Amino acid sequence: MGSYSYVKLGDISEVITKGTTAKKFLNDGVAFIKIESINSRTTLGNKLSYISEEEHKTYLKRSILKEGDILFSIAGALGIVHIVQKEELPANTNQALSIIRLKQKEKIEYVSWFLETPSIKKMILELKSIGAQPNLSLEQISNIKIPMLSSNKLEHIVVELLNTIEKRIETQNKIIEELQSLRKAIYYEQIKGAKKEEMMISDICDIGRGRVISQQEIAKQNNPIYPVFSSQTLNNGIMGYLDNYDFDGEYITWTTDGANAGTIFYHNGKFNCTNVCGTLKTNSEKVIPYYLFLALSHEAKRYVSTNLGNPKLMNGTMAKIKIKVPSIVVQKTVVNGSMILDRLIDIETKILNALSSQKSYFLANLFI
Repeated sequence: MGSYSYVKLGDISEVITKGTTAKKFLNDGVAFIKIESINSRTTLGNKLSYISEEEHKTYLKRSILKEGDILFSIAGALGIVHIVQKEELPANTNQALSIIRLKQKEKIEYVSWFLETPSIKKMILELKSIGAQPNLSLEQISNIKIPMLSSNKLEHIVVELLNTIEKRIETQNKIIEELQSLRKAIYYEQIKGAKKEEMMISDICDIGRGRVISQQEIAKQNNPIYPVFSSQTLNNGIMGYLDNYDFDGEYITWTTDGANAGTIFYHNGKFNCTNVCGTLKTNSEKVIPYYLFLALSHEAKRYVSTNLGNPKLMNGTMAKIKIKVPSIVVQKTVVNGSMILDRLIDIETKILNALSSQKSYFLANLFI
């Protein structure tokens, strides 16, 4: 790709600082960007906070952002990258995000991409192993060595390649979101005018739970073919495989604890699940299992408790959830339409995963 020369981030930066804690948040005003506000490298989500114009210009003057500033998270969820866009201004940020303002504006995207490489993630993992509350200091940020290519043209090629993949990933995410929205619309449209009754989960299901399954148990298996589902959502929730199975047939499982609490899964076959998964087996002829999966997918999140900081949807709460149950004919219509879309979503998700793998490969190999 060309020869590299390594420079410290601090040496090519005009400013490396961090934000400040806001005194008071408002419903509207000047944007205040936090880690949870960031959606991607170039876009913000809908979790913005706001401060007054007065606080923006006085108390928070040090953390006023400029177009092209690179935000890099240094507390909490480390290593999140965002480039401040013109349309996001005026704005400030807090102390969990460092502000990197480069001397040469044409280097912004190249440097920001390097901050997402495996070498930076490795540095973050090493820091996490040191303490329970990992933080990056501004000095550590300044000392990051950036591999600068001998040619600006070559750097531009690297940026364009990664930007192209990123845009394709964004498009793929939108395709999946639209298919999911259509799936949801079909569910609500089909049951809207249908005659239905409300039924409590405890009246139509046997409610259970998985068991403790460790990585050590998974590692000891001789012929592991039966999936183990956990609280994660990646890879459809599969954390590994066992020689034997605890469940066989059509089941609904859900994540009971953690950030993914309330996430619903449908299974049909032989499988296992961990102790952070609840299980539902329908015992009523009035409900098609897959319809139950769809109904809970749309309703369960509303019942997740977040009072203790660790989100939970326990068996007792699940038992009390009521769902709208139309006739079997209507349920079959909903299920058939949704299954078609589910297959499309699965195909598009595989494409997304392939693009993400491609992006990871280039990030690992374009920077030496």
